[in-house]
Amino acid sequence: MQRKIFIVLLVCFLSSFATSSLLAKNTTIKKPKAMTAVDVLNIPSLSQPHISPDGKSVIYTKFVSDWEKNKQIGDIWLSDIASKKVRQLTFDVYSESNLQWSPDGKFISFVAEREKDDHKRLYLLPLAGGEAFPITDDKSDILRYTWTRDSRSIYFLANEPVSELVSKRRKKKDDMQPYERALTYRHIWKLNVEDRSVSNITSGKFHVTGFDLSSDNRFIAYNRSPGINIDDAHNADIWFVRSDGKNPKQLTDNNFAERRIQISPDNKKILFISDINEKGDYFYDANIFILSIANGKIKPLALDQTFEVESARWAKNGKDIYIQANMGVRSEIWALNAKTGKAKQLTDGEHTVKQWHYDAKSNKHLVVLATPKSRGDIWLMSKPGSSLRAVTEVFAHLEDKFLLPQQKIVRWKSHDGVELEGLLSLPLNYQKGKRYPMVLHTHGGPRSSDQYGQLRWRTYIPLLAAMDYVYFSPNYRGGRGYGDEFMRDTVGKYFNNMHLDVMSGIDHLIEQGIVDPNALIATGWSAGGHLTNKLITHTNRFKAASSGAGAVDWVSMYGHSDVRYSRTPWFGGTPWQKDAPIDVYRENSPLKDLWKVTTPTIIFVGGRDRRVPAAQSIMLYHALQDLGVESTLYIAPREPHGYRELRHRLFKINAELEWFERHVRERQYTWQHVDK
Repeated sequence: MQRKIFIVLLVCFLSSFATSSLLAKNTTIKKPKAMTAVDVLNIPSLSQPHISPDGKSVIYTKFVSDWEKNKQIGDIWLSDIASKKVRQLTFDVYSESNLQWSPDGKFISFVAEREKDDHKRLYLLPLAGGEAFPITDDKSDILRYTWTRDSRSIYFLANEPVSELVSKRRKKKDDMQPYERALTYRHIWKLNVEDRSVSNITSGKFHVTGFDLSSDNRFIAYNRSPGINIDDAHNADIWFVRSDGKNPKQLTDNNFAERRIQISPDNKKILFISDINEKGDYFYDANIFILSIANGKIKPLALDQTFEVESARWAKNGKDIYIQANMGVRSEIWALNAKTGKAKQLTDGEHTVKQWHYDAKSNKHLVVLATPKSRGDIWLMSKPGSSLRAVTEVFAHLEDKFLLPQQKIVRWKSHDGVELEGLLSLPLNYQKGKRYPMVLHTHGGPRSSDQYGQLRWRTYIPLLAAMDYVYFSPNYRGGRGYGDEFMRDTVGKYFNNMHLDVMSGIDHLIEQGIVDPNALIATGWSAGGHLTNKLITHTNRFKAASSGAGAVDWVSMYGHSDVRYSRTPWFGGTPWQKDAPIDVYRENSPLKDLWKVTTPTIIFVGGRDRRVPAAQSIMLYHALQDLGVESTLYIAPREPHGYRELRHRLFKINAELEWFERHVRERQYTWQHVDK
């Protein structure tokens, strides 16, 4: 009997051993791996979250990389708040944008340019089932829109259609027209959803840049600009009109730009954001202002705060205003008392609020929250000041798949004792006491700041961390989130302290034993490109540099760019006015000091960049070539100020890394490719 029991136990043991061995052979526990360039470019992103009218669901756009189409494509997704269950609602190769719910909850509306469309049209997706269908014609792009609360009508912004004569000429390539002059103007239109009839609310030789429909649908406030150009916005004013277009009334008459206007719940006030102080002087941190509709008086709020207001919304009670505020390395949500300006912070953490949506009906907030480990999931604040709750978990398990670096805040004092801060990302296998090569990244703007988050394609921090680079992004003077004095450091002298701030930060990291002083790399795009160009003329300490869409000559830059007005404070006037401050333009132009450059420099720009035209990069390249400095220039076809095509992005990452590895480490780099 004992022998039989022994045999049975032995058989069970052997069977169990064999089964476990088989499982061990067929089951591979995947460990997190280091990211490649393609992995970085394949990271999805979420945007445009909106709460459903019943408060139970959230819609949003999820963008994913499509290598066959060579771009990121956004489809609409829906998440159930209670269960976090998600489902995809659209499946096509035409990205949807400007998502909204109809107030009755029957439709999701969006803007798209689908197959056979000539322009961006407004579509409705029925929640009961069925395909999305267009409800506007395709004669001009739909730019923004809002529903009436009865779901019967939609107000939208669109340009007037061009005449039949102009349309016929364009088809024959007879399409010459004056530069930066309008053939048609942008106006507000009203669409009847049932019969799709359209009527114009505004008309005339002016440009509507933004509008807001009152919560009771009785009135519209709008920004009326004299022209179509970006700089014309500084001569735009706020107008007020009945929602049927009757009795328009001008409320402001000034020379500063009011933006993100919104009518108060009682229809007595309008809030707006502007880059002015309490006197109306231009070039200050963006502040929030309250305009009285009755008498036109303007009242500033919270001028004593050092944060900069990025966006604002009236609270449901009409007594408070919620804002998204830039605070340097992060953005947060605050509440302001509309009378006193007293501020209360509602969110706080090692994160940045990338996008924010406030739903007045439910009094709930949605935020897209970027962290060192997440590109931006959607979170819900069920009531003002309550804890955030995750609505999506797209990035919740990213660490299970990839090795992500540590990102931390670093603080130091500049050459003149001013306290500064920035963000530092460490190599994956960081060892305290060991010095590493460093990639410096200087942000754009310059009225901007680098904030928490490591998963942007342009900076590709996880890839650099896997290659044992330290990544440093300092918030230097001239940027946002630290008060007026900090931001206005560029007034009268663009390169005043920013390059000195950056170098003091690098010296601090060297003193801390983190960075190898003989392995420094400078990079930046736009204003970061301007600063990179300045740095390589200021010092020869950098072993390599990458200049992205950077300026070298401010006179020609001022004349060629599509933005000029906001740059005038840097130099004290235009370059062509009487007694023009040409000396200030020249003194702040890297061009005059390019003869000092010894740093091998790779240069990138878009072929259709109007913000910092390619001529600036070409000038830099020709100068460095004449001076015998190793340099290479890439002009990306079709690209505007930022690269959009996936293969251009991948090329830039590969070309930069090859440049860095060769000049800093004297070793070869193997280009990474996508198998599609």
